[in-house]
Amino acid sequence: MIFSCSQSEEDLQFVVWQQRNPIPNAIGWAGMSAGASRGVLIAGGGANFPDRPPWAGGTKAWSKELFVLPTQDGVWKSVSARFPQPLAYAVCVSDGQQVIMAGGESPLEEGAGTRCRDEVLKLEWSGSDVQIFPLPALPVPITNAAGALVGTDFYVAGGTLSPSATTAENHVFCLDSSSPESHGWKTIESFPGPGRMLAVAAAWDGRFYLFGGVSLSQDDHGKPVRTPLVDCYCFAPAAGWKRLADLPVAVTAAPSPAPAFDGRIVLLGGDDGSQMNAPPEQHRGFSSRFLTYDVEKDCFHNAGSFPAPRVTAPLVPWDQSWFLISGELRPGVRSPAVWQFSLNNMPPEE
Repeated sequence: MIFSCSQSEEDLQFVVWQQRNPIPNAIGWAGMSAGASRGVLIAGGGANFPDRPPWAGGTKAWSKELFVLPTQDGVWKSVSARFPQPLAYAVCVSDGQQVIMAGGESPLEEGAGTRCRDEVLKLEWSGSDVQIFPLPALPVPITNAAGALVGTDFYVAGGTLSPSATTAENHVFCLDSSSPESHGWKTIESFPGPGRMLAVAAAWDGRFYLFGGVSLSQDDHGKPVRTPLVDCYCFAPAAGWKRLADLPVAVTAAPSPAPAFDGRIVLLGGDDGSQMNAPPEQHRGFSSRFLTYDVEKDCFHNAGSFPAPRVTAPLVPWDQSWFLISGELRPGVRSPAVWQFSLNNMPPEE
């Protein structure tokens, strides 16, 4: 199926969404890791509720399986390689040759609960299987952080130090993916504003961008409380952090890293906070709002809607398009669907 998005910006009328073959799991996963390597798309890990939804007493399951999509219109194939442990909610980027994933969350081996990870892995396609290599560990364990690849620099920002944290972080780490063993991770200047998790990251013209997310606080019972954020920032190595225009609406856990082209960064839906207090079984699904950020003008545009709203889903650049893989349709409910986002007959700039 092919869908043309409704647009308010003239030059985005060429955006097309196409549904591709689903991942080989009837339920789908939230928090998968994915990227492109040597002509194939790799995806794996994630968490779901295979028996019943969480509000009906379902138990969360975690995956360490890996799958490969050999062509854009092909069928996903299982491979023999596996993650060292079940893993979800890592930060994941790729440059077409290698896929790098950092941090995330895994179930505890000794019982109920989960823990954050500091491991960093590199995935590469060998032609017959996925090869997995360890890279220098993060300075701290992190889950639900945001990240993007700026040139060869892999930025990781925000997140939490434990799955039950009542405070989100504003630290930022950077790894040179071209020679990760030489210097390891660098700690750079923290971003302004409150600490946050589930933000959206992007890269454009040598800069790292950070949009929205949620901050955390503690209620009277010691439980974490989420506050949606609309503040946004840009980091340039020579100039430091700069605050950008605020989002017109909260964007949390939207597909990330966000696509960027022609001086625009695309933000796809996410949780806008409008149903934060709704019982999960009554949740109507996440936002389908299609926003673009104009880098030069420092402003956001509402570009209509898109057909695949979901959160905690990776968005992978692959062969002049982007692939949105699995993800969460509403709290506790996943989807195995895979969508391709591309520019169809984009006119040349004058």
